[in-house]
Amino acid sequence: IKTQFYPNEESIIVASFNDSKVARQTADELKDLKPTMLEYIDSELFAIARKHGKKFLFDKPNTGDSSASVLYISFSDFSAKARHRNMKKAIKVLSKVEAGVLTSDDYSNEELRAILEVSASVLQPESKDDSFPSLIDGASVPVDKLEDFISSVNELAEKQHVELPLQIRWQSGVIRTRPCLQLHIISDKQKVFRLMSEYANLVSSFGGCMVTESSEGRLKTTATYCQIDKDVLALYEQIRTTFDPFGT
Repeated sequence: IKTQFYPNEESIIVASFNDSKVARQTADELKDLKPTMLEYIDSELFAIARKHGKKFLFDKPNTGDSSASVLYISFSDFSAKARHRNMKKAIKVLSKVEAGVLTSDDYSNEELRAILEVSASVLQPESKDDSFPSLIDGASVPVDKLEDFISSVNELAEKQHVELPLQIRWQSGVIRTRPCLQLHIISDKQKVFRLMSEYANLVSSFGGCMVTESSEGRLKTTATYCQIDKDVLALYEQIRTTFDPFGT
């Protein structure tokens, strides 16, 4: 175990794009700058948030424009000079595309960080019958396969008649998404298992991992264990026996 100093200073850029694909292509270029955080957020998440009365710094005045996908970029170098240099390089990359750019030079870090909390809006359903269960949150796929994976997720969402807005940590390929379901309806209860199974198959087909941020839990187990190699499962059993010999 090693410890490292944690820098208190942070320089942030929030870039909004009308074209989601351009946003993701720009993320590919920006990750070479090795930012502390590089997050891609689908426009659909902001659309959901606006329905709950949320407003964002990059909204166009009097339009309620919900077409923007967003990149959140931050640098936490100890050296102010290094942060400034990286910010300058990032802004140069963004200047080559059509993007609205907000920086911590003009806004407080608290205002810019609030944009990351947009995903919390999906936990506030529009009606009491809606819910956004954490069924498939926290999967990951290799970064170089993200674009193809996103296309496949869109096809899956259309097939299952759900929306799957994505929030992606672009450097690690960790993906968060929550479907809106009405779990008092039998068809949506059945959809839970179909969606988990097909999403897990999709993640596996791209060489990804269904569980990266937390344990799989009881529901995810049905989808994740069938993706695990038998030798790996045997290893898990041995580890459990070592630490829990009486099966408690």
